[in-house]
Amino acid sequence: MLPLPKVAYVTSRVVTTFGQNPTIRNALHLQPSPSSSSKTNSPGSNYFQQNKGSSKPLHNFFDQASGGSKGSRFTHGYLGASRVVTQVQPVIVNDTSYTQSDDSEEVVTIKHVSPRQPQARRYRSHSLSYTPQEAAQKLSVLSTVQLHARSKHAFTQALTTDDIVPDLVDSAPSTPPLARRNSTASVTRPDTPLIDTLPPPLPVPETLPPIVNQTDNLHNTHTSQSSEHYRAFVHARSSGDHEVALLAVNNFRAALAAKLVDPSIYEFNAALEALYHTRPRGSPLADIQDLYNTMISLGVHPNVRTHITLVLAHCDRDHEVVWALNGIEQKLKSQRILNPSAEYSLSSEDQARKDALEKENNFASAVSLFQILRTMPHKEHLQIQLFSSLLSCCAHYGAVDIAIMVWEIVEQHSLQPSAVLYKSMIQTFARVGELNAAEDVFADFREQSAAGRIAWGSSGSQPSSRAAVRIWNVMMEAYFKCGKPDMAVGLLQEMLEPRQPDTRPELPSPAPSTYTTIIAGFCNSGDYQSAMTWFNTLVTQPSSPGFSFDPSPLPSRPDALAYRVLLETLSQRTDALPAMNAVWSKLLEFSAQDGIEIRLHDRCHVAQTNLAAVRSLLTAASGEALSEECLNECSEHLAVAQSTVLSQSPISTYVAGIWEAYFDLGLPTHAMDFAMPLFNQQTSISPGFRAHLTHFAQLAAAQNWEKCSSGLVSFGYAIALINLMYRSRMEVHPRLHLYLMQQYYYAREQSMTKMELSHKQLKALCVAGATLEMVEPHHRPNFAGLVPLLEDLVQQKYNISQPLGEHDVRQHVFSALMYDRSAFQVKSLIGELGLESVFKTQLDTTEPATATPSPSIAPSPISDNGLSEAEPDTPLTNPPEMIWDFFTRNLGKGKVPAPYTLSRLCQIFGRAKDVEKVKVIYNVAQSILASMESNKQLQSDAWFLFEDGMIIAMAQAGEIDAAHVHRQRILEQGGAPSADAYGGLILNVKDTTDDTSNAMALFNESQSLHVVPNHYLYNNIISKLAKARKADAALDLFTRMKASGIAPSSITYGAVIGACARVGDAASAEALYAEMVSVPNFKPRIPPFNTMMQLYTTTKPNRDRALFFYHEILKYSVHPTSYTYKLLMEAYALEPLDIPRMEAVFQELTDNHRVELQGTHFATLINAYGCVAKDLDKALAAYDYVFHHPRKPVIDALVFEAIANVCVAHRRIDLMPQFVTKMSEVGVHMTAYIVNVMIKGFAALGDIDSARELFESLVDPPEGIAALHNHAPHEASKMPSVNPMEPVFREPSTWEAMVRAELGSGTRDRAVALIERLESRKYPEAVVSRIRGILIDHSQVL
Repeated sequence: MLPLPKVAYVTSRVVTTFGQNPTIRNALHLQPSPSSSSKTNSPGSNYFQQNKGSSKPLHNFFDQASGGSKGSRFTHGYLGASRVVTQVQPVIVNDTSYTQSDDSEEVVTIKHVSPRQPQARRYRSHSLSYTPQEAAQKLSVLSTVQLHARSKHAFTQALTTDDIVPDLVDSAPSTPPLARRNSTASVTRPDTPLIDTLPPPLPVPETLPPIVNQTDNLHNTHTSQSSEHYRAFVHARSSGDHEVALLAVNNFRAALAAKLVDPSIYEFNAALEALYHTRPRGSPLADIQDLYNTMISLGVHPNVRTHITLVLAHCDRDHEVVWALNGIEQKLKSQRILNPSAEYSLSSEDQARKDALEKENNFASAVSLFQILRTMPHKEHLQIQLFSSLLSCCAHYGAVDIAIMVWEIVEQHSLQPSAVLYKSMIQTFARVGELNAAEDVFADFREQSAAGRIAWGSSGSQPSSRAAVRIWNVMMEAYFKCGKPDMAVGLLQEMLEPRQPDTRPELPSPAPSTYTTIIAGFCNSGDYQSAMTWFNTLVTQPSSPGFSFDPSPLPSRPDALAYRVLLETLSQRTDALPAMNAVWSKLLEFSAQDGIEIRLHDRCHVAQTNLAAVRSLLTAASGEALSEECLNECSEHLAVAQSTVLSQSPISTYVAGIWEAYFDLGLPTHAMDFAMPLFNQQTSISPGFRAHLTHFAQLAAAQNWEKCSSGLVSFGYAIALINLMYRSRMEVHPRLHLYLMQQYYYAREQSMTKMELSHKQLKALCVAGATLEMVEPHHRPNFAGLVPLLEDLVQQKYNISQPLGEHDVRQHVFSALMYDRSAFQVKSLIGELGLESVFKTQLDTTEPATATPSPSIAPSPISDNGLSEAEPDTPLTNPPEMIWDFFTRNLGKGKVPAPYTLSRLCQIFGRAKDVEKVKVIYNVAQSILASMESNKQLQSDAWFLFEDGMIIAMAQAGEIDAAHVHRQRILEQGGAPSADAYGGLILNVKDTTDDTSNAMALFNESQSLHVVPNHYLYNNIISKLAKARKADAALDLFTRMKASGIAPSSITYGAVIGACARVGDAASAEALYAEMVSVPNFKPRIPPFNTMMQLYTTTKPNRDRALFFYHEILKYSVHPTSYTYKLLMEAYALEPLDIPRMEAVFQELTDNHRVELQGTHFATLINAYGCVAKDLDKALAAYDYVFHHPRKPVIDALVFEAIANVCVAHRRIDLMPQFVTKMSEVGVHMTAYIVNVMIKGFAALGDIDSARELFESLVDPPEGIAALHNHAPHEASKMPSVNPMEPVFREPSTWEAMVRAELGSGTRDRAVALIERLESRKYPEAVVSRIRGILIDHSQVL
């Protein structure tokens, strides 16, 4: 024997070890003997090993006339009616093994072979037929089974042997109605929710083979393939549309009820097949069962073809139900993995769905149908797919007797068995511990394979080798399940034996999945040490794993499933943490080059296990300080846990567990360094984010920073945390302000010189001090007070007039000073601080006495209720409903928030489009203003806050006119709205004929009033300019923004890049893109990438550059959107046209259910086929496909616009009426852009009258208002619902199209008249000038 590769020597050692350890071998207690070679006489031990030495042929035929069987190679003595009955009602056997997916496994078509001739004695299997004595014994048993099958109707109602009509050419027993299964299968009609997590479909034959001399043809006197209903069923089946099939079936039923047609098995079979082939995956069998019951009620006998369809349908449904039940359990398991500390149980919805699914017993129905089927004539037309589906179900349930019965029919009809059948047989026996029987099946497979009598399939790379690998893998799994790991390793050793390639198809080389099977087998056996031995050997191999089932004589590194199995197994053992961390380290090392995606579950397993180890060490310490050794060990565990978190990871429970552990260990600086970058990179401020940040801040505030950090460092952390909360628009609790002040005092004590404090830090200190000044003293321990803080800042010569110059900060500090002091005291304090100029306005209007609010409704001072969920002190971080409840409860007690908070409340409910609540809050604000009569300055400031908040609220709510009312009030009082208010007004300037001019007027007004622009204002005005193609103005503002010290965000860059792209300035767009990605804090977002792709697909067509920016999307791990896929398809539609790649992108999109499939994708296909490739037929086929696509995309006007362009390009405007009719049928509103195309088409054909009639049928929008209903959004889900009967409004492009048409027809005077009409519509001069220019140069009038 030639030397084995290195990995095989490890195999030999493991085999030796196992040979000495019968306990490991017998792990599942299914094999009583410690010997690895002996066989017992347990049931099923002679399935494949009967009659050694017999020369009887292997294929025996079922003789119905004799009422029995001559036996099968797989029939065992305990096969009887009682066993069949037991296994028809199977119990699912839990199987925790890990297997590679067989979804791509091929199913071969029928291939009949001649019975094999008697052979000489074989050393492994011999003839597997019965001896004459055994055959006689089996005869009575099989007869019993046959009678039992006939005595049970497929759907639980009994038949007798008298019901069988043997002389009828192809009739089945007289069958009572089909009973439903008390589950989702009994729910009617397609509005039933489908199983949402569906398995890969079982392979379905394209066509059922023709049946010769059957009832189908005998009853053909009144119906044939020319039958209207038959043709409808064939069409429905070919369309793949279940709704079409249902319509055809309902029409057929109606015709039967009206006695317009005679019932025929021929048409019923076609109807059943149409329903079967179009049934949406995961939907119940109700429609099929109803049609079957109708057939029975009309006295039509089911035939072979009927039963084939029903068996396949019930097998498919069983496969789906099993997958769905597993999905429900996996969902629960996933929740527990992500947050093991929480108690999870199935939701009521999932529990009800699970109960309903468990009541189905589709496998029992399939078996009963098959038992009837095998008693019928003409069963020589049964196909391998039927047996494959049944045996696949048997493998899942461990239904040994039924599997034997199925295999018997395969042999009886001389069908060449496929590799799939052998695999299912091995799995069936292995599931119930029948190892000897599984070995016999495997031995027979090897013998038949060597003789060339196995059907492998015909497509794909090395199909026979892949199929052989699968069978060897399942045999190894069988050995592990039955406690024989040494035998499994022995099989692998045999596969590694050197040999010439392609000389032994039954003996493939190992594939990556083979080694994973070994690792998983040891893991499931509880022997993780052996699994790690294999893993450690494989991970040193030089090559990456290829396709899981591609054999190779040289081993590769472990595949993704091997890592998954090991991590899940090792995470459940307290003694395997070092091994798990070693596996994780290798996964991080090789994942990129081996193409392995690291799942969130894998990260959670590693993190949670290491965190559990840390918690265990903390618990063992019992509150005592950890030793240095334990602390180092905890730090190592946390370093591993931290390595599971990506820099872009969302904040989750397991991520929070890491920083919590750092805080528990007294390592707050580690917690800050880990968590703060994660918080800062979050782009979505969700309630979950706020909850995590609040909890993190509480933990940070509770730390003893003096023990673990210097004052400057801890103060820096505190400032960063407070600023993060402000940036996230979260109200900071007084306790956190106290934490900030404590760190400032600590840093101040340690600092020998003046600390460098930025404007933001000074502002944070002033706000914190003012807030704490208004908190009860017992809630602010060690806080010296606001005045000492201001004195300290002034003494150190900090320029505090800068932060106090901001209106909100100045007002907050002044209110705090006035909180428990008289006006005289406040004036004196401010004078001593030298801040008279800062507070001049407040001091000039302050009365000598303190203001006393109305006793009925008064602003309440900030109180410390704690950050509790029951009574949150910072309600603005909660959902609007909770905020409203909090507000109204306190309002009933005579308490209202401060003016600033009330203004924020208006904005929150304006954003929620709840105008009524905004009005209520505004009325409350008026009451507060009335209570401030004694303090005019305070009243004025509060009034400004309320009016400014109303501008923002009404603008966000879409009530733009109301927003301008409040804007005008502020202007009339000599004030100016805030930058946020102007930003909101500009954002909501829309639906006018000149949005940009109106937006710029608002921006210029803000600058004339000396409003300092912020991010929000700059982004909105630049976006408006970009959409209007005013690139120069947008770039000018962009430059001003940077010069003012405001760093552009990804949103800003996206807007200004879009401005350059729209005018075709590719150089500037490229330069801005390069600048954007080079910014240190760059946060990639999809819009700029899409804009660059659009530039090179539309404005400056360049496929290479468009694809470059698509790869940039992948490089920065940004998720492509539906619009991205559209642009990618358009890139391949550029010249030279690359149809295959465009179709590949479309197929990728179709398979990616996370991205919405939209009408615009079909429009791209239609345009590419019809306008670029000039293939009208293919364009029409793509148009038709959108209405029958399984994902049922939202159909929008872009689809019809694309087909209209195709019609014009091919001068087939005569086709348009049918498309216009279809638009109305599917509820799509006509758009001006489709009319533009039709005008162009009519003009090109010389039919100017039709073009004029079409133009005049449109309506002009009101002056100054943009045309409605003509634009489809990028996201189909945001498409507004528009009645198709709504008028179609003209766009400027409609005028342009009609002017060109008139010029093309030689009627210049009409073109001039059109432009005069256009001018009266008050369109922007730029628009009118562009169209007027056509009169000067109309070299291309169409």
